[in-house]
Amino acid sequence: MDEDLDYEDYISDKDETEAQETRAKHINGATLIKKRGRSCPLCKGKFTHPRRHTLRAHLPWYLYPSTACWSCKLQFGQARFVQIHMIEVHSSDDVGCRYTDEQYEQKWVELVNGYLKQISNAFGFKEVSQACDYVNQNIRFRESCHQSTFLDEDISPILSFNRINHLEPDTAYMKPYPAVSLSSLLHWKVLSLLTLDSGYLDTSTEQRLQLYIPPVKINYVDSHFHLEKLRRRVGSSDFPQFNTDKDQIKNFLQFGISNYCFPKKWPSSSEREKIREDKRVRLTFGLHPRTVNHESPRTLQIWLEDLEGLLDSKKVVAVGECGLDITDRPSSKILKNQKDILRKQARIAKQKRLPVVIHCRGNYDTSNECLRCLTANLPADHHIHRHCFNGSYAEYIKWKIAFPEVKFGISPFLLNEIKYPQFRELVCKMELGDLLLETDAPYLPGADGSTGSPLLVKDLAEKIANLHNVSTEEVARITTDNAKKLYKIKEL
Repeated sequence: MDEDLDYEDYISDKDETEAQETRAKHINGATLIKKRGRSCPLCKGKFTHPRRHTLRAHLPWYLYPSTACWSCKLQFGQARFVQIHMIEVHSSDDVGCRYTDEQYEQKWVELVNGYLKQISNAFGFKEVSQACDYVNQNIRFRESCHQSTFLDEDISPILSFNRINHLEPDTAYMKPYPAVSLSSLLHWKVLSLLTLDSGYLDTSTEQRLQLYIPPVKINYVDSHFHLEKLRRRVGSSDFPQFNTDKDQIKNFLQFGISNYCFPKKWPSSSEREKIREDKRVRLTFGLHPRTVNHESPRTLQIWLEDLEGLLDSKKVVAVGECGLDITDRPSSKILKNQKDILRKQARIAKQKRLPVVIHCRGNYDTSNECLRCLTANLPADHHIHRHCFNGSYAEYIKWKIAFPEVKFGISPFLLNEIKYPQFRELVCKMELGDLLLETDAPYLPGADGSTGSPLLVKDLAEKIANLHNVSTEEVARITTDNAKKLYKIKEL
């Protein structure tokens, strides 16, 4: 193997004398003994050690990491000369000088990626992988490199290169030709010829590049939707998922909380078992305030007793939605009944140590009445989800003071600025740590009027990100953490 000659150090006194006599006529470092000299791929000189010469004179210092000083940024081309340099220049405990995977692996791979990209750009290639095709199609590479191999000291960095760039482990990495992967391009002969053909001779510019960009994974939570209603509206009982087959951003609905607040539609035991097959779905059960408007006290009491049993079921995470609703202009008697049922559900939530999902529709007075019912029956540290919040900033602050752990659901109201222009200003003032994403699907449509879906959480996150001047990933992360903490969800 031609690389073996790189370790041939002995030159006779006669040969050295002949070389010294005419050194000025030749390229620095070239040998004058024709029988021992081999041509450098990049210059006209002949060298006893063309590999060592090429690494030192024509290629960036970092390309062969184990024979470089990472402090001085010098390439020596041979391990023995690195050792001599370390003794003469650096103390033995200067750990930053020699290449180690722990300290320099990532940096080295990115530097090599950058150099390969620069060569590819010089060729006009759109992808670095096109350099492999160029090597395999050019007969000069076959003639020069078909018998070449990597040295043992090169294998570890090559494996790091493949791993960090998420390339398939190269079973043929001991031979650089044919170029079966990008790691084949790291052989000094292949790089020399590529450098020559591309005309890219800049060895001083250091550019770090990630060839493999890990996809950004964004987890969303729909903290409030209605699976039963969604099933009847769209004809599917499945909790949806984003299409993740495009771009570098992978969106996932990590979990969703389906609210069952109309007792006549509460799922049976077998239906709940079916729902729980989707590991992402959690359930809440409660009595919606509008159910109070049309039912007898006896029926309501039976439902409250049934509710206590349902709350002990698997994957049930909260009581609700429950609260007050005056949009139907209920009589004072009915409103009194709503408050009574709300108080009873609050006490059940306290007993079960479960969060409460609050439905509060009306005016500022309605919000105050609802808050009074809760403060009288729940401790200040109780977890509360203020569902579909679109009140005032003063209301937001008042609820936060009363219940510091309260979270406010931001719904698709935010997507309809024409109908709800004041909501944008409110969300701008609210803290991200207080927010939850919720769609209330299928009740609230998208901005284009389409049927509401849990997938709208992505649009909500993007809108909130724009209002708060942060990334969508940041909004998704914070609101997901908020939901997990509020609903005490540890495992998905």
